[in-house]
Parts: sequence; C-alpha cells; structure tokens
Amino acid sequence: MHTNHAPGPENTTPKIVGHRGASRQHTENTLPALEAAVHHGADAVELDIQYTRLGEPLVFHDADLWRIADRPERVRDLCAAEVRGLVAAAATRRPGCPRGSIHVPDLAEAVDALAPHPIEVFVEIKADGVETGNIEDWVAATVDAARPLKKNLAVISFNRAIVRAAQLAGAPRIGWIIEQWTRRTRETAGRLQPDLLVASTGILPRAPAPLWRGGWQWMIYEVNDAARTRLLHARGADYIETADPEALIHALRPHGEREEN
Repeated sequence: MHTNHAPGPENTTPKIVGHRGASRQHTENTLPALEAAVHHGADAVELDIQYTRLGEPLVFHDADLWRIADRPERVRDLCAAEVRGLVAAAATRRPGCPRGSIHVPDLAEAVDALAPHPIEVFVEIKADGVETGNIEDWVAATVDAARPLKKNLAVISFNRAIVRAAQLAGAPRIGWIIEQWTRRTRETAGRLQPDLLVASTGILPRAPAPLWRGGWQWMIYEVNDAARTRLLHARGADYIETADPEALIHALRPHGEREEN
C-alpha cells in the first residue's frame, strides 16, 4: 500500500483527500468508499453528515433521496432506519449494483472504520439538514461521536454557525467552506480564523494568483489530474480532494518510484 505523504519542506505534493471516500469506484460516503481511500494511501477522507428528524448523524450528502434513491423524501423528515430502507430498496432495482455499496452508515460506523488508521477525517456537516434551534446540540453530539478520531478530526461546513458550534464543542480543527472569492469573504475568514479554508476550483481566481494567506491551510476540491494538483499546490493548496485518490497518488508519484507494501 502506498504510504501517506511525509510532511515537511521536502514534500512536493499536497495531501490527497478522498472526496466522499474513493467515490469514483464505490458509492459515495459508504464504508467501502471510505475504506478504499485508506487502502489506496490517501492522507485523508472527507465525508458528509445529514441529520435525521431525531438528530441522528448519517453519512450522506444530499438533503433528499432523489439522486440516490429516486425518492422525494428529505433525510431530516425520516429516521435512520427509514433512510436506509428506502436507499436499499432503490438499489435492488438497479442492475449491476455492487453488493455492500448501498448501506448508509451513521457517523459512529464510519468513525469505527477510520479511527484505527493514521488518516485525517474531514466531517462536513451539511447546513440544509440542521434546524437552527438544534445547531449547538447536534453539532456537539457529532463532535462527541467523532472523538475516537482524536487529533485527526476536522469539522467543516459552509455554515459559519455550524463552524463556530464545532469550535465551541472542542473539535480539534474547524474549517469553513467558502462560496465566493471576494474581499468580504476574505475579511470574514480573518475574523473567523478557521484552521482550514475549503474552496471549489470554480471560484478561485485565475492562476498564478496565490491563495489568501493567513493562519489557515487550504483544501481545494474536486481535482482529478496531477498537473492541476501541482499548480494548485504551488499557489498554496495544502490538501486536494479527489474522487479517485488511487489514480491521483499514482500520477503524482515521481517517475520510477516504486509502491511500498
């Protein structure tokens, strides 16, 4: 298995993050996707959290079941068992669906699978599944559930209230996902002072403009080719999210370097 990238000035590539796990080969946000990212040598994985009506944190990206299960229900209106049942029922109707790829894990299951490995875990809490009055309690419970990850845990979100709640709950690291590249966003980042700023490639200024400097690291998503990864690293990206960590790690490996077992 490829070993994680060594930190330090001699490291010429950013850390590689499995976006929703190894989501090109496996159903996103499932245990097979997360475990495959670990197996292929990713430095980190990113997973998403949606809450059920009972506040149960499920590892799931969308607010509703349309894309995954062809159903109109919202996750926040169901309990965990109902979400799993509807997703599983839809998967059985899809020809060639890989066995074991349909299970919707809760956060505790994902933490149990990832905690034994020296891998960073970015837990993205989706704002569309949180009721305003429950933010502090639900986020605090999420941080508590993820504590077995210890210092490898980072809680990230588009929603600043969620980021602040994670900080108050004692998350080892917090990250803010920005939606615009504006002076106002830069000023807000300066006040919030997250450990990480996260951005899509689509909002970045044109190269070679550097990423904003501050007391944070940068994570950029989604990037699947080596040339763009190297360019973003040169501009200040510390982490790159990819759907295919195995292929990107292989492409970034110096010519002639052999994979370690």
